[in-house]
Parts: sequence; structure tokens; C-alpha cells
Amino acid sequence: MTASTDYDRILRAHEMGGPPFSLPWRSFGFAAQPSGGRRSVGTELDAVIAWRAARGLTLEAGYCHLFGHAVFDGFDDEDTRFGYVMLTLRH
Repeated sequence: MTASTDYDRILRAHEMGGPPFSLPWRSFGFAAQPSGGRRSVGTELDAVIAWRAARGLTLEAGYCHLFGHAVFDGFDDEDTRFGYVMLTLRH
């Protein structure tokens, strides 16, 4: 069994040297709300546990929490949370 945590800072793609999501660059929208020129989407904290049940069979469960930054200003809840379970079969 393995456990891991990750902490990531998320910026608009254009701020990281990649292409913008839409033109003009300041009209990037997330959930139909423009960023207003803001570039910090948020920081994400992930916790993942993986268990190798058998050869070629892995069960993974994770929980993620995105702490919304400036792009989410004006939303009722600037944070997003989700969990998942994944079964991987390799042959």
C-alpha cells in the first residue's frame, strides 16, 4: 500500500507559457465567469492511497481540495472538493 500527498499551484495556461484558453487572453472563462485579468486559479491539495490487490490489479482512492484564488472571486463558494475511486487492471 502506498500513500501520497501533492500540493499544486494552478495558474491560467497562458501565464505558464502555454496557449490561452480563449482570445483575447483576458477573457479566459471558468464556469462562464471571466477571470478579469486575474491569473491565479488556486492551489490544490491531493491525498491518494493505492493498494495493489493482486498482480495487475490496483485499487486507488483519492480526495482533492482546490482552494480557489482570484479567478473564483464572486463565486458563492470559491473552493472545490471531490473524491474518487479507481480500479486499474493491467494484463
